[in-house]
Amino acid sequence: MNKLRKAELKVVRRIMKEVEMNVHDCAAMAGQHGEKVLVEDSELDGNMAKIYAEACMKLREAFRTLSQIEDAIESTKPAKRFLGRREPVPA
Repeated sequence: MNKLRKAELKVVRRIMKEVEMNVHDCAAMAGQHGEKVLVEDSELDGNMAKIYAEACMKLREAFRTLSQIEDAIESTKPAKRFLGRREPVPA
């Protein structure tokens, strides 16, 4: 794997880690607002809990999408040199 791919992999993994932290934060907020619904019967908190839950689902989907990039980079086979040029390694 060349330096550019390694750098890109590092960026993708950093973004994935941030997305994962945001999923946890959204889930915690959904839980807090869900608790208020049970205790206070708050319609506003019910709506907010649904919005946070939807955000969690979308963030999880973003994580899965980014993991496809990670998988693609990791599966890249190194090229071999042939007469000074890089030739792709047959799959």
